[in-house]
Amino acid sequence: MAELRVELLRPLRAVYGGREVGLGPARQQALVAVLAFHPGQELTPDELLEAAWGPDAPSSGVRVVAPYIYRIRKLLPCPSLVRRGRRGYALQLERSNLDVTQVTETVELARASLAGGDHRAAVCRFSDAISYFDGQPMAGLPGHWVAANRRRFEELRRALIAEQAGVLLGLGQYEQPIADLTSLLERDPLDEGLARQLMLAHYHAGHQTEALNIYRRTSQALRDDFGLEPTPTLRATLVDILNHTCESATGRCW
Repeated sequence: MAELRVELLRPLRAVYGGREVGLGPARQQALVAVLAFHPGQELTPDELLEAAWGPDAPSSGVRVVAPYIYRIRKLLPCPSLVRRGRRGYALQLERSNLDVTQVTETVELARASLAGGDHRAAVCRFSDAISYFDGQPMAGLPGHWVAANRRRFEELRRALIAEQAGVLLGLGQYEQPIADLTSLLERDPLDEGLARQLMLAHYHAGHQTEALNIYRRTSQALRDDFGLEPTPTLRATLVDILNHTCESATGRCW
């Protein structure tokens, strides 16, 4: 029997029996996203209204929810995929068919591999987890719930890339981590953790001048934006690089 699959870590997509399902206009898609994030869980009309509309809710209030649910049911191959219960509505979606769940499970496997000393397997599993992200999560959808979770998913992607980079650097591989960390730092030039990791990557790759330039640019950005100096951790990394006292790629510097 065909099952529904929903992807939230990219522009919203629902697939049933191998075919993509059209979900209608943006607000309707936002409602599907909220339901999918809580697979099988009944959400009251009030909860759905707050999540998908928030301060933009129409004057009709919760009465707007039922017509949207009706239209969603009409679009789905099986209307019964949206169940009406005593409290509210639930999407009949297996948790394992939600990409957020699949990423969580894949990351757990990656960290288990890392804890077991199989760093190459960890890299592969981190790559698998990162591959679920494709473009902006739930791009173009309205509502404060979508906006909050979009930020959370984007932060998760960034954290996974940085975590994978640390494993690769520990294996003595520099090219991909340098490219990935550079891209992340360009988007968030005030992130001292990323700056430190990239400084060390360049240092161990033999690019000491670039490592120092990263420190200089990060310091300048912190002063210009907030009038702050780098943290003691970042300053200590600079001293280690200048004195060539960083340990090997498998040591504390990562």
